[in-house]
Amino acid sequence: MTLRSTAWESWYADWGARPKSPWDLVLAHVRTLRPWTRLWFDTLTPLALITVLSGGRFDWGRAWLLVAIMNLIHGAATLLNDLQDIESDRASEELLRRTRPIATGVLPRGLVRVEIALMTVAALALAAWLGTASFLLWILVCALIAAHELPPIRTQSRPVLAQVVGLGMAAAIFGALIAIFGVRHGGTAVPYLVFVSLYISLAGTLVKDLRDIDSDAQGGKTTTAVAYGASKTASLAAAAYLLALVPWAWFAASAEAAPYGWLLWGAGGLLLAWGATTATLSWRFRRGSGQAARRFVHRGAIVVLSAINLAVILAYLG
Repeated sequence: MTLRSTAWESWYADWGARPKSPWDLVLAHVRTLRPWTRLWFDTLTPLALITVLSGGRFDWGRAWLLVAIMNLIHGAATLLNDLQDIESDRASEELLRRTRPIATGVLPRGLVRVEIALMTVAALALAAWLGTASFLLWILVCALIAAHELPPIRTQSRPVLAQVVGLGMAAAIFGALIAIFGVRHGGTAVPYLVFVSLYISLAGTLVKDLRDIDSDAQGGKTTTAVAYGASKTASLAAAAYLLALVPWAWFAASAEAAPYGWLLWGAGGLLLAWGATTATLSWRFRRGSGQAARRFVHRGAIVVLSAINLAVILAYLG
C-alpha cells in the first residue's frame, strides 16, 4: 500500500527527478542533504548546546565553525545512509523516500562516494583548526557513524545496539563541544546533556526506526522497531521523553543566569505534552494504526525538539 502524499510532498519529490541541467542536479543534492535536518539537528541543536555550556557567553566565530563541522559530518552520514538504503528506499510507501535521488539513480553512486570523502575531510580539517582534542573526538564520531552504517557491523540493523551507539555518538560530540567551549556552570550543563541524550540519542533513534519499520523490514534491516513492533517501540520512546522531564526540570531550575528562564518551563510543558501524545499513540499502534501515524510521531518529535532548542537559545540570548 502506498502512503497518500500531500501536494507539497509531490512538488518537492519532483526536485531534480529528471536531471536535464546542472540546476536539476543542484536540486537533487538539496533534496538528498535534507535542509530541514541540517537546520534542526545540525544548526539549532549545537547552538543550544553551546549556549548552555557557555552560559550564553561564547565566541560566535567558533560556534559557526562547530555548526559547519556538524553539517558536514552529518551531511556525509546522510549520503552514506542513502547509499546503503537504496533497496529499502525504493520499497518505501512514502513518495519522498522512494524518489530519493540516490535510490532513483539521479545521483551516481561514484559521485556520492567522492562527496562523502570530501565532506568528511573538510569537517576534520575544521575540527583540527579548533584543537587536537576536538579533532580526535570528531574522528571517533566518524568511526561510530561508519559502524552504524556499514557492514559487517552496521549497528542500525541491530536491535538496541543502534540506540547504544547513538548514546556513544552523543557522548563524543558533547566531549568535542566541551573541549572547544568549556563548561561555565556544570550544575546546569550536566542535566541538559542528559536531557539531550535521552531525547535525541534514545527516543530520537526509536521514532526514526518506527517511521521506517515497513521499508526496513522489506529491506532486511532488523531495527529495534522491526524486532519489537510499533507499539513497544513507541512506548519506549514515550518513556524516554517522560524520563527526560527529570533532567529538564533540574536544568530549568538551575538555569538562574538565563534572562528569560520562564521559557524553559514552557518548553518543559511542551515536552510533557509530547511524551503523553507518544504514549497515547503507542496504544493506537496496538490496534494497527499505519504509516501516517508513525510518520507523525517522527515529525512531531522534530518539531518539538526545534521548539525546545529555540526556547533554550532565546532564554539565554533573547
